[in-house]
Amino acid sequence: MKKILKKIAIKFLKKLKYGLDNIDRWEIEDSKVNFDNDGGWLAYHYFRIQKIDNCSIKPQYIWGVLQGAALAKVLGYKKISVLEFGVARGAGLKVMEKIAIEVEKIIDISIEVYGFDTGKGMP
Repeated sequence: MKKILKKIAIKFLKKLKYGLDNIDRWEIEDSKVNFDNDGGWLAYHYFRIQKIDNCSIKPQYIWGVLQGAALAKVLGYKKISVLEFGVARGAGLKVMEKIAIEVEKIIDISIEVYGFDTGKGMP
């Protein structure tokens, strides 16, 4: 099982690397980039969303929301939820909202954003 997972991971990382290495060629209309959930497609949209307003301050949110929505689409879901634990002042939550709006447009899936915080800081 480990060998199979390793092969899959290596194949995915090679596709992602190819996509990142060729990002300069991706100056095309979004309507021509069909959903296929491979490394190049994910990388293209990751970097496109990163250029929007303050989205680049939380790149891990871009990747997580994009990956989650893409997987949900492949599995046939029409709606997902994304969560942030430890909201504090809400800057990250606002960024996640912007990211979710962009991903909804790209993947045609509904995304609900939730934030949780105790209001007391780290325990």
